[in-house]
Amino acid sequence: ILFSSELYQNNSTCPKCGHLFRMNARRRIELIADEGSFAEHDSGLQSVNRLEFPDYEQKLKKAKMLSRETEAVICGECTIQGYRCCLFAMEGDFMMGSMGSVVGEKITRLFEFALAHNLPVIGYTVSGGARMQEGILSLMQMAKTSGAVLRHSQALTKFVRLLATDRYFVQFISLMRSITLKMPFRHLKTVSLLNSLTQSENPVIHRLSIFRMYIQQEIFNIRTSR
Repeated sequence: ILFSSELYQNNSTCPKCGHLFRMNARRRIELIADEGSFAEHDSGLQSVNRLEFPDYEQKLKKAKMLSRETEAVICGECTIQGYRCCLFAMEGDFMMGSMGSVVGEKITRLFEFALAHNLPVIGYTVSGGARMQEGILSLMQMAKTSGAVLRHSQALTKFVRLLATDRYFVQFISLMRSITLKMPFRHLKTVSLLNSLTQSENPVIHRLSIFRMYIQQEIFNIRTSR
């Protein structure tokens, strides 16, 4: 028997076998951002059925109930180990984290905000790709988000992309000047290099602390390289 409270305290990892359970976007943000530092952007933006696709409104309503979110991505700014950065996390329970007009707009605005304030971007990508119910409007977001990432990259500001699962892959975000990490973090090659930096009796907390230190170092490198 595994209680939900025990699973939450162990960061969605079974303490008996090490199996990794799915984690929602809010929990991912909570684990990486400094406590109380996350400030959400554009939380009021929500999708509408501009193409009058059959049953799309019902699917959106169901997705909101299932995920308890208004859209498939959460964007904002925070500090990580005291370093300011922008952060987004995609919500897989909201229509598989698919990208519609609002998802593309929120991510684009975040990169533009990061560019204006000279901040790096950390992103959890958990997505099934374009949202078919929005047709060409969804496909157009690929060019828009890629352009925003490119402008951000050309300003010598890094984008750290975290692949949160094997089953989803985000095709619309360019890898230009980005660092891509594979989640779960225990599978990263980097962990062998950083293992000596910190020790903990709890292996999950150990991996998380290593991960936070790695992100902190990347942000530090970005600032000192300018």
